[in-house]
Amino acid sequence: GFQPGKVWIVQLRETSGRFADMIWTKRGNSNSFDVLWHLEGTRFADVMNYEGYRNGQVSFYSAALNTRFTGTPSPNGNYIFNGRIVGGDSGPNDSWTASIF
Repeated sequence: GFQPGKVWIVQLRETSGRFADMIWTKRGNSNSFDVLWHLEGTRFADVMNYEGYRNGQVSFYSAALNTRFTGTPSPNGNYIFNGRIVGGDSGPNDSWTASIF
């Protein structure tokens, strides 16, 4: 099955045209990832909960943002392409990609 890796380099594209860069770092053997966001010159921290891998999709949830990130891993498990974002103040075309280490 899919292994979530220790570090994710994530690029977010908002419907509004804004971009964000994020680093997700796994906390030991837990399902929690510490997240550092960089959005248009502003930085802030968050925690994402890895909800698992089901039906070919990974799922993460941010309680602080009330937002879920889902996406399909590449066959080798090193990338996420065409990720979706739902909840909070996300827009209908918000998307994300990730490189996983």
